[in-house]
Amino acid sequence: MDRVILLKKLRAPLLKSLSDNELRLYLLFLVSPELDLKTIKKSLGQNSSLRQLRASIRKLEKMGLGKMNKGRSRYEFYINSR
Repeated sequence: MDRVILLKKLRAPLLKSLSDNELRLYLLFLVSPELDLKTIKKSLGQNSSLRQLRASIRKLEKMGLGKMNKGRSRYEFYINSR
């Protein structure tokens, strides 16, 4: 999967519809698709709650940017390459 192509998919209308946390989360999963909750919270800032994290993930899934798989202690986000 070519990460440059995936970043090019994020055109202006799509970028405008993403919040800062959603964009950070997408880029974070693009770099490392499997992360634990502690790492995600550190990268998004301590102010982000678990509810906000879930909402951001659901929005990314609705937009067709990827699919989330939650394991026991880790989150895996599969980026759509289309």
